[in-house]
Amino acid sequence: MTKSSALNRRDFIKTAAAASTVFSVPTIIPGTALGLNGTVAPSERIILGGIGIRRRGSYVLSHMLEQPDVRFVAIADVRADQRKAVKEMADKQNGDQKCDMYRDFRELLARD
Repeated sequence: MTKSSALNRRDFIKTAAAASTVFSVPTIIPGTALGLNGTVAPSERIILGGIGIRRRGSYVLSHMLEQPDVRFVAIADVRADQRKAVKEMADKQNGDQKCDMYRDFRELLARD
């Protein structure tokens, strides 16, 4: 065997490290980040917040929330009953309790 065709220790370690990196990527990146298993990838999600949603807005919002790529995350309204009603609708559709409520619309606009 010539020296050029022999596999030396350094080349073996480089090849083994590269192969282990390639095979470990699926365990590092969750399927939800890639939009696998029926989930929507974060880059494809539509994140919404609303200000002063009343009857017509609630109707439109209910149809928007039926879409799997839409999440409603915040509501601002001076009326507590309206804030609560929209939050309940969004939380039910989102499957969590993460829709934030604000009395002042400027607080909603200032959030990250």
